[in-house]
Amino acid sequence: MDFSKYNEIVQQWIDGVLSNSNTDAELTLKYCNDIIDYGLKLDDPKLVGFGYFHIAQVYYSLNDGNQFFENISKSLSYLEKAKQWEYVAKAYNILGITALNRGNAPIAFDYYLNGITYCRKYNLHDIEVILNINCGVLNIQTGRYDDALQFLDKAYKYMYNRTEEPNYHSYMICIYQNIAICNVKRGQYNEVDEIFRTISKKHWPHADYIDRLGVLCAEAFYYHKTGQTEL
Repeated sequence: MDFSKYNEIVQQWIDGVLSNSNTDAELTLKYCNDIIDYGLKLDDPKLVGFGYFHIAQVYYSLNDGNQFFENISKSLSYLEKAKQWEYVAKAYNILGITALNRGNAPIAFDYYLNGITYCRKYNLHDIEVILNINCGVLNIQTGRYDDALQFLDKAYKYMYNRTEEPNYHSYMICIYQNIAICNVKRGQYNEVDEIFRTISKKHWPHADYIDRLGVLCAEAFYYHKTGQTEL
C-alpha cells in the first residue's frame, strides 16, 4: 500500500504498525485502532482495511481465533472497497492457514482458491506462489498427492529463475521440501535424494533457521520411512 498522500501522523502510525507487528502486540493494536478511528472519520476504506487486517494478524500470532476471524472479516469488506487486491489475497491466504490449522480442509481450500483468483486477476504473482505452496501442503495432508504436486509445480515454475526475488531461497526450499515429503508419502523415493542435494548445494547457505528446520524435519521423515535409522 502507498500511504505517501497521508499526513505525517498517519504515516507514523503506519510505520508503528509495520515495525512493531512482530514484537509488540499491545503497541501494534494501539496504532491500528488509531488508524481505524481516523479512517472512519474520513470514510477512507484503505486506512480502515489496513487497520483491521493488521489487528487480525496480531490476534493470529496470539492464537486468538475468534478475534482473528472477526477482524479479518471486517478488513476484507474495506480492502475490497478500496481495491487493495494484494491485501485481499493475503487475507484469504491467512484465512486458509487458520482454517486448515483448525482441521477444516475444505474451507481452507476455498479460501486459498479465492486468493488465487484475485492473484490471477490482478497479476499478484508473488502471493500466488505462496497460495500454490499452501494448496500443495493442504493436498499432501489430505492424501491428494497428484493434486499437491500440480500446485507445487506451478509455484516451482514461477520461482525457478527468479533469483532476484527477496524470498527466492525460502520459497524454493519450501517447494522442494514439500515435493520431497509428497513423494515419500507416495512411496516414490527415486528423486528425493537429489532434491535434498539440490537444497544443500543451491539454497542451504542462504537459508534462515526456520528454513533449515523444515528441511531437517523433511529429511528425518524420509530417512525414517526408508529405514535409514542412523541418518
